[in-house]
Amino acid sequence: MFSEILKLRNMKPIYSLLTLLGMASLGFGQVGIATSNPQSTLDVTGNGTSTAAKDGMMAPRITRQQLAAKVAGTYAAAQSGSMVYVTDATTPTGTIPSVAQTVEIAAAGYYFFNGTLWKNVNDNIVNLYNSNGTLTGPRTVTQAANTLAFTGTAVNAFSVDGTTLSVDAANDRIGIGNNAPVVKLDIVGTTFGMKSATGSGSWDNIWFNVTPSIPSINASGAESGLQFNVGANSTGTYGDGQTLTTVATMLSNGNMGVGSTSPTRKLHVEGSGLFNAAVTTSVTKNAIDINIGQDGFAYGNRTDNFGINVRSASTVGTGAVARINFGDVNTTTAGLGKYLSFSVGNGLNELMYMTDNNSGRVGIGTITPTEKLHVIGNILASGTITPSDIRIKKDIVDNSYGLKEILGLRTISYRYKDESLSKDKKVGFVAQEIKAAMPELVTTANDEMKTLGVNYAEMTVILTKAVQQQQEMLQKQEEMLKRQQEQINSLKTEIKKLKTKL
Repeated sequence: MFSEILKLRNMKPIYSLLTLLGMASLGFGQVGIATSNPQSTLDVTGNGTSTAAKDGMMAPRITRQQLAAKVAGTYAAAQSGSMVYVTDATTPTGTIPSVAQTVEIAAAGYYFFNGTLWKNVNDNIVNLYNSNGTLTGPRTVTQAANTLAFTGTAVNAFSVDGTTLSVDAANDRIGIGNNAPVVKLDIVGTTFGMKSATGSGSWDNIWFNVTPSIPSINASGAESGLQFNVGANSTGTYGDGQTLTTVATMLSNGNMGVGSTSPTRKLHVEGSGLFNAAVTTSVTKNAIDINIGQDGFAYGNRTDNFGINVRSASTVGTGAVARINFGDVNTTTAGLGKYLSFSVGNGLNELMYMTDNNSGRVGIGTITPTEKLHVIGNILASGTITPSDIRIKKDIVDNSYGLKEILGLRTISYRYKDESLSKDKKVGFVAQEIKAAMPELVTTANDEMKTLGVNYAEMTVILTKAVQQQQEMLQKQEEMLKRQQEQINSLKTEIKKLKTKL
């Protein structure tokens, strides 16, 4: 054997290695390279002391084209476990006998033959991408400045414990408590909430509770109520600088404020309110809304009034249907000049009740009533009654006005200068002339002009007296005529007797 080894010294290294391997396998069944004590069939020890030596083992290098060109049947079950390094994975061309065995070669790398196909050596490695598994302990992913993104198109593309959290990547939805969300954020459960705290402060909580009959929102924590704000937050990493506006506040005592942060009543509204019946508008039907606030009409020194306004919103036309207004006529004296009015339509067709210096007046068609009932326009009534019981009267004396005063009145026809009073031609008297003769029939209005008015109802008393006086005169004339007729008849009788004697 020694002489054979000497001969090998003059041969190329590859042949020496092959001979040694063959001899080793004959002698011991194990081959060692760079080691005299091989521990396995092939035991290779690297040259760690040399900085220039290239350690390693190189598998046969071949292209996919070359591997596929092998005669069909070259690789069979007997070649299972064979390993190569594919340097080029370009799809084979031409008539390729073994092309089916290379179908899974997609990139350069190590491949082994499993008896049927060439497989990538990494195919059997268990990982998150090809197998389910169980964590054996806590794991932490340190991202630093890197991003971690999950992309997908499935309905349940990402989930935690089935329904705890589900991401619907196909429809851009998130489900909590369900794996088939139908809106952007779909939460299924009887109760969910949010907590907020700064530092070691107390938690502020908001809870949403769903029961079979009454869903509820509960606020608890260090604060005494719940506020609803609108506008973008001006602090933090994102914001457009808008200031938050509190639109509603609910206190723990049950008070609700709209536009107020400190409501003092169960419903405290600062500003105008709108209650909409939400009726669909049409040509023939009105959609009605009820507004609590200003309606654009002014009284006295006010530039606008406040009240309850019912408005229409039909397609034919819009505007106020009815209003109930209240406020101050003046702006200087507290407690005086309060008013309450009722109106219908867009114009000032007012039925107004006012308390002006404690003298209540009602105006219909006017906002400045000067009497207890002040009406602009005609009145239609089936009857009127004036109290006349003697038990409620005193200082009773006979009326002295009568025919003389009536005969002294001048009747006129006229039109009002202010056409809002009436545009029609009227007949009547001059109040100043009546006042000169019968002042009790004339009333002075409490307005700037001190307008005079005539009590036509009480004038019937004067007319009655005049008729009585005229009737008394007629009766006297009738009695006088009767006596004269008797005298005439007596004279006729005497004349007749005289004629007979002659």
